[in-house]
Parts: sequence; structure tokens; C-alpha cells
Amino acid sequence: MIIHKFSNFTTNNKQTKGLRVPAKTPHSPYTFAIGNHLKKPLNRLIIILFSLLIFSCNSERNIEKIEYEFYPAFLSPITYSIDLNDKVLYQNSRFYKTDGYIQGSKNLINKKYKINDEDLTKFLNEIYAIGLDSSIVHQRDVLDGIGFKFNLIDNRNDTISLTSVSPNRKDKSTVDYEALDAFFRLTNKAINDYKGSYITERIQDYFDYGLQIKLTNTEPLEYRVWGKNYGLRI
Repeated sequence: MIIHKFSNFTTNNKQTKGLRVPAKTPHSPYTFAIGNHLKKPLNRLIIILFSLLIFSCNSERNIEKIEYEFYPAFLSPITYSIDLNDKVLYQNSRFYKTDGYIQGSKNLINKKYKINDEDLTKFLNEIYAIGLDSSIVHQRDVLDGIGFKFNLIDNRNDTISLTSVSPNRKDKSTVDYEALDAFFRLTNKAINDYKGSYITERIQDYFDYGLQIKLTNTEPLEYRVWGKNYGLRI
């Protein structure tokens, strides 16, 4: 469609300004032009819409949920969801069928745990310090390792993710273990169920943590010790 500039024109012997009557041209079936009195309101409308778009893009997005998805070799996939509003940690594993049988089906769990304010605040400080502002993928070629996905989900259900496969603590990029360290510190405090702790420890064994020890009771004095490098779990 072609827009032609035009000056005042006459219809029925009266000088008129504004919308031109459609007329056929060699280039297009119809052509029209917008008068000056319509341009200003249209410009204002465009400015308003553009301003609303900028405001919408820049409006505050609050993180409401943080998820950790783990996909270990020889174990069932498991997801830990942290609801920041309710201050609750959800631990959910699921069936994983492969080659006609169900992998890790004896170690399924569906639990939730309350997180105290102090532990949650410390966890969030560590997470925000990572400064993850866009989704990234760290792909590595491994045989029997573990993949994990770290998701930040905001109030619009938009997600920023870190996806990683068997990260090495000595890699130049430290973001993988920054996210994992914060997670395992939180779960070590929040999960008070034996099966829930056992499954989480098995997940942790896939990463570079070495020997782990946890005080479980004071009278009598009890410690829980685990770690893949030592083949020890008490």
C-alpha cells in the first residue's frame, strides 16, 4: 500500500482537510493518506504503547521457586523444589523406565520439609550471589555420571536455568558447584527423614564432596558419616 502526501483538496466546492477519499492508482487498488490532525493523536498513542512495553519489561520479577533436578545413572530421577513463599522443600522422585525395566523403583520418595528462616536466608544469599541472569548449559561427555538442572522460577513462571553434566570442581566456571554447595547445605539442615537423607546422600556421592560427616544426636553422641571415596556409610 502506498501512502501519498497531500495538501488541501476540494470536495463539493468546499475546502477540506483530513482523510483523502480512496482512489485507484496504477500501483495499488487503493491508496489513502492521513491528515495532520490525525497524526498527533496517533503519535501519542504510539508513545504510550511503547512506554507501557518498557514498563512491562522492567517491572520487578520476584523468584518464587527454586528447583534442582537430578538425573543420576542407576538411580531414579529426583526433583527438589523449594517454595520460597511457603518456606517448604519438596523431595519427589519418579519411575524411570529403560529397556523394559524400572530403574531405581525401590528408592522412590514423595516428602516435604519445613525450612527455618535462618537456613532459607543463608541459602538465598548464596544463590543470589551466583548472579545467574540467563540460561546456560555445561555439557560434558561422561559414561556413568549425573546430570542436573538448576531452575530459578519467577512470579510470571519464567525460568532461568543452569544445566550441567558431571561438573568438575576444578573447572574454570565455578557456578555449578556454587549452586550445588548451597543446595546440599540447605538439605543437610532441612531434611530430617532417614530415607530422604539417604537418597540425598546418594545423589551427593555423584559429585566431588569426599567424606561427609553430620551430627545426628547429642545424647548419646551420634554422627552420620558418608562418602563415595571411602565406601563408608554409617
